[in-house]
Parts: sequence; C-alpha cells; structure tokens
Amino acid sequence: MHYALARLGVQRDLHITLLVNALPSDLGDAAAELIGIIDLGGEEIELVSKRLSSPDPDTRRRAAKILANVGGSAVLDRLWNALADEDNVDVRKEIRKAIREASPKKKE
Repeated sequence: MHYALARLGVQRDLHITLLVNALPSDLGDAAAELIGIIDLGGEEIELVSKRLSSPDPDTRRRAAKILANVGGSAVLDRLWNALADEDNVDVRKEIRKAIREASPKKKE
C-alpha cells in the first residue's frame, strides 16, 4: 500500500489519511504496520489518536500499536486516557503494551 501510494504520487498528508482510514478495514493490520514505520508529525498523531475512541475494537488496538512507535509524553497521556476508558480486554492489553513501549527507557 505504502509503495503504491508513493508511486502514484499521493501527497504525504493524503497518504497518511488514507492509511489511517484503512485501519477499520480488512487491510487494517497492514495499514497499521506501514503507519508505524513513518515518522508522524503532530496532526498525524492526532489523526491516529482519534482512532483510540473508535467503536471498532480492532481499530482501537491498531491505533495503540501505532502510537507505541511514536512515543513521547503527549502520546503516553492519550494512551493512559484510552486505557481508563477501554472495556475490551484485548484492546486493554494492547494499550498497556503500547504504554510500555512508548515510555522512555531508564538508563541503568
């Protein structure tokens, strides 16, 4: 998907939007994987973060997975808030994993 969109000359903001919009589809896992390797900016992070409140649990799980790769305090706040509101056990597990991965590592 990423390669095809780039080859078609789709602009970055539209490219990210198309991938985020694919999260609830059958291609959602592939879209999440692709978004996870892209260095996201503020508006893009916000776009993904909004998916944490999707009615679809798979979409929420995928959004958490993407945000784990982004890291930072703003992302952690969003993940903690999503965890507090989450009812689905599988999604809660993914959000907790995302929080661990997004948290700064302590130097030993």
